[in-house]
Amino acid sequence: MDKFGKNQKPLFFGEDNRRMYGVLHHPSGSGPGGKKRGIIFCSPFAEEFTRTWGQMAFWARELSGLGYFVFRFQYHNTGDSGGDLSQLTLTSMVSDTQEAIKLLEKTTSVEEVGLFGFRLGATIAAAAATKNIAFSSNSKASFLILWCPITNTKNYIESFLRLRITKELVHQKKGKVQFTRADMIKILESGGEVDVMGYPISSELYKEMVYASPWSSIVRLPDKALVLCKNGEEAQLGNLIQKYNTSNDVKFKVLREKVFWERLANEIDYFPTNFSKATMTWLKAIHSGDCNDVNINIGANANQGTKNLDKSIETVYREEKYTEKIVNFTNDAGLMLHGIVHAPDPIPEFKQKKIGIVILLGSVRTLTTKSGSHRLFTKAARALCQQGFHVLRFDYRESGDSQGEIYSPINMSTKIYDTLAAIKYLKNSLGLEKIILWGHCGGVVMATHCAAMLSKDDNSAEHVDALILSSPLFNFNKYRGRRLKIKNIIRVLTFQTDIRDHIKLIPQEIKNYFFPSEEDKQMRSNYFKKFPETFGLYDGPVLFTLGEKDHVVEGFYEEVEKNKQWRFLERKHTPKVCLIEGGDHSYASAEQEKTLISEILKWLGEIFNCG
Repeated sequence: MDKFGKNQKPLFFGEDNRRMYGVLHHPSGSGPGGKKRGIIFCSPFAEEFTRTWGQMAFWARELSGLGYFVFRFQYHNTGDSGGDLSQLTLTSMVSDTQEAIKLLEKTTSVEEVGLFGFRLGATIAAAAATKNIAFSSNSKASFLILWCPITNTKNYIESFLRLRITKELVHQKKGKVQFTRADMIKILESGGEVDVMGYPISSELYKEMVYASPWSSIVRLPDKALVLCKNGEEAQLGNLIQKYNTSNDVKFKVLREKVFWERLANEIDYFPTNFSKATMTWLKAIHSGDCNDVNINIGANANQGTKNLDKSIETVYREEKYTEKIVNFTNDAGLMLHGIVHAPDPIPEFKQKKIGIVILLGSVRTLTTKSGSHRLFTKAARALCQQGFHVLRFDYRESGDSQGEIYSPINMSTKIYDTLAAIKYLKNSLGLEKIILWGHCGGVVMATHCAAMLSKDDNSAEHVDALILSSPLFNFNKYRGRRLKIKNIIRVLTFQTDIRDHIKLIPQEIKNYFFPSEEDKQMRSNYFKKFPETFGLYDGPVLFTLGEKDHVVEGFYEEVEKNKQWRFLERKHTPKVCLIEGGDHSYASAEQEKTLISEILKWLGEIFNCG
C-alpha cells in the first residue's frame, strides 16, 4: 500500500470551460488478474464531500496497493474545480464522471474501469455506469461499488434543506429561524434559489432530486456490482435488491458501520474498516488477482519508494484574469506537500507590490479539503488573486492530497512547520516581497505561532508582514457546549426549530463536552495556554474577522479584556476587529462571503497602500 501517498499525482482535466481537479493514484504493483484496471471515485454532496476527501485519499491508497489505478476527482462547480456551486446538478455530475473515465483511459490505458461512490456519490456512480460512455469498445463501466447509496433523493434534499434550520440553532446567538422547510420548498418550486450553509441549491437541482431521481432511469446495474449499506438501512437495501438483483455477481450486504461521513465526537480517526474489507474481498473474488491482503492497518509503516508518474498530466488552469497552478514543496520531514497557487495577471497598481497570502484552514486532520466548507477559500483565493495578490492554499502533511500517513497521531507542531515550509516556498518561488498569513478557526493557531517564531528569529530570511485571523476560538468549552444552553432548548420547546434536528445533535454535544477527542485536547492546551503569549510576541498588523452571530465573539472580547499578555492596546499596530453582519463561524452564505472578502481587501489596501 502507498501509505505515504508518493504514487499520487494531482491534476486538472476537462475542457477549458469545464475544468476539474483530481488526483490520480498509480498502482504499487501489477494489476489484479493480469489486467490494467482502474477505479473512479464519485464524491458525495456538500459537507459530506468536504469532510471525507482525506478519508477517501486513504482508501484510494489502499486500492492502488492492490494494483488498481485510482482516480479521485471533484465535480465541476465544486472544490478546487472551476465553475460556481449554483450551477451544480445531478446531470452535470453524471457528465463529469464520464469525463473522468475518459481521462483515466487517456492517461493510463486501463483495460477495465469501475466506479465507486458513497451516499449521493453512489447514486451518481450508478447512473454513470448505465450511460453510454466512450470507453474503448465498452458502453458502460465494468464493475460498480456502492456504499450507502441515496435511494430516495427527494427525502435526501428535503433533509438537506433542514440543515439551514439546524445551522441557525447552532451558530446564531439570537433571533428566530428565518425560513421553514416549507418556505424553502416554495422558493425552489417557483424557480428560485436557496442558500443552505453556503451551498446554493438551485431550482433545477432540487427538481431533479424530487421529480427525476437517477434511479428512475437505471434499468439494471452492471453485471458485477457490490452494494453495501450500514445497519439500519435494510429497507432501502431491500428496494435495491428487488429491482436490481439480476445477476449472481451483484452482491448486496448490510454491515455494522459508523456514520463515517459526519464528524462525530471521538471518531475523528475513524475509517469504515468493515466496508473496505468487504469491498477488497469482493474485488479479489471477481478479478481473481493478487488482492490477498484485506487488512486495514491504519498508521502502519509503509514502503516510501517513489514512482515515476505521468508527466504529461496538466497542472495549470488558466482563467481570464489569473492562473491556477498545482504545486508541490517539501517540508522539514522530507514529505511533499501539495497545494494550488493562484497567480494574478499583471495589474498596474500592484506593479511594485509583490504580496503573497497563505491560507491556513482550521482542521488539522483529514476531514476537510483545502477549498474549505462551501468552497469559501477557493472563492476567496480567486477574488484576492483578481485584485493582484498571489495566494497559496495547501494540505498539511498526512491530510488531503499531501504525502504522509493519513491516520498517524495528531501533532499540532507539524502543522506549524508545514506552514513555515509554505511561507518559504511561496516567497522564494515567486520572488515576493511580503507574506500574509490568513488563518481560520484552528488555522489561527498556526498563523500566529509562525508569525511569532519568525519575528524572534533574526537569522530567518522569511517573516510575516500581516495576519488575518478569522473566527478564532477562545473558550473551547463554551463553544462546544452551545447546543446545551437553556435558551436553545427553549427554542425547540416553543417550536422555533425542528426538534428532530436538535435531538440528533445533543448526544454528540455531550460526548464532545465531557469526552473530548485528541484533537480537541491539543487545541485546548495549545490555544488557551499559549495563544495570548504567542500573539503578544508578534507586533505586525492584524485583522480579526468574526461573524456577528458566531458564539466565539463573546469569548473573544472576554479574553482580550482579561488577559494582559495580548498587549492589545500597546502594540505598534493596533489590531482591527471586523464584525461581519449576520455572520456565523464559517461565513456560510453568499452575502457573508462577499462581505468578508470585501473587508479583507479594504484592510489590505489600507495597510499596504495598494487599494
